[in-house]
Amino acid sequence: MRIILKEQDLIPDAVLLLEEAYKGDAPPPVALLRQPIFIALLADALFASSDRLLTEQLEQYAYLYTYAAVVVEEIEPTTERRISCIRTEVDEAKREVLEASRICRQWNNMSGSGISLRAFRDLPSLLRCLSCRPVSLGVFRFVRVVFHTKRVDFELNMDTMKPYCIVVNELAEVNEYLRPALLAFITELLASSVEGMEDLSQLEYKRMLVGLLVHLLSCGHVLPVINTMHRLFLRNRVDVSIVRHFVTEVRDMFFDFIL
Repeated sequence: MRIILKEQDLIPDAVLLLEEAYKGDAPPPVALLRQPIFIALLADALFASSDRLLTEQLEQYAYLYTYAAVVVEEIEPTTERRISCIRTEVDEAKREVLEASRICRQWNNMSGSGISLRAFRDLPSLLRCLSCRPVSLGVFRFVRVVFHTKRVDFELNMDTMKPYCIVVNELAEVNEYLRPALLAFITELLASSVEGMEDLSQLEYKRMLVGLLVHLLSCGHVLPVINTMHRLFLRNRVDVSIVRHFVTEVRDMFFDFIL
């Protein structure tokens, strides 16, 4: 693990040793795997990267990533001795991780009009996997990359953006712990200008981002969303038309709720 953290790279020999250790009868403490850098490396390799991986690599990464997420250990408080290690959920969660990873990696390698056709076909399967916590974290890291790398596709055809918006909305619903990160991610996109994108396309793009904020608000993340939009407006980071659209959407949502 030290060499992985030092190099910040998933070195094959080190990953293999970790997999063998954690598949053994007396695995090391799960806390060893729960290093933020290591988790981020695994999540990006499984979900956010378009690099080709061997089946063996995918299996290793998925096992360690899932193990770190779902294994429960009972520790004796005074001696810090491990009493039990429950690994019963690893196999099922690993299947969900691999299925979601397959879809994200395919989407990452698509471009042009084929994106939305293929994405809408895969969407139900991906959404079903999001209730699995390790999947939701990995998919969040995936969409964060996509919104920065596929802006050209979005400009040419805004329909290609819709599947990713649906995924972001579902993440907001199923994983409350991701909501602050989703808000920060959407805010960053909303406050930045997209170089080279035509004005009308950019307006439509930002209106779709506002839709993500409104949905996040509807999931219960009310004050953070409102405070963020207010701050963006005061600092002149968003156009007044975008703020007006946000207010209109929130108002309509409120009326739909009470009627």
